[in-house]
Amino acid sequence: VADPCAALTRPPPRVAGAFAGPLLWCVTATNVGRSPTLVTGWGFALPDEQQLVLLNQLAMSPQLPLTLEGGHEVSFYAQQPEVAQTLLENGAADKMLRPFVHTASKGKVMGKPFRAVKLS
Repeated sequence: VADPCAALTRPPPRVAGAFAGPLLWCVTATNVGRSPTLVTGWGFALPDEQQLVLLNQLAMSPQLPLTLEGGHEVSFYAQQPEVAQTLLENGAADKMLRPFVHTASKGKVMGKPFRAVKLS
């Protein structure tokens, strides 16, 4: 979860990535401030500064751009096999990933890293 900076008047959203089940990965952003923020993108960052932006997000993910009101959260979903296959093709199948969202006001906001799982 990205920690908001106390010196900013509009804290960035908190971002978390997780396995949402055996077939889904999820990126959740929470607007910890009171003002709305515009979410313009999301994905996973690799250790070598590359980004995995998922163009084929699931229909259950909201359309972007999205206004995220203060105190609200939003989740974006991707199919685990698609993400894992893309990571495998790019030599990053067992690397640490960091979920992120892009916002109009704060740019890229990163979540805590977690290890991707190799396909068996």
